[in-house]
Amino acid sequence: MASSILTIHYPEKYGVIDIRDWHTLYNLRLVEYKKDVFNVKDWLLYLKIIRDLGKKYGVTQREIDKAIFMYDKINRKGNLYKNTK
Repeated sequence: MASSILTIHYPEKYGVIDIRDWHTLYNLRLVEYKKDVFNVKDWLLYLKIIRDLGKKYGVTQREIDKAIFMYDKINRKGNLYKNTK
């Protein structure tokens, strides 16, 4: 939730950590483990990754964040959550 609030106020600096984003980063081998619940350490790693990607491609962290989210939404096969039928 804190990542959402920071992103609303400072979209050029932050992104919303989300299960879709994390799983996409895992599939791209940018993180080493899958997670569904995140802590501060995970969020800081997520910020580093999206900031590095933003610099590399000349876009904001929010634009990277949204692109990763949409990539998962378009390409996901199966359920997003483990216990979803």
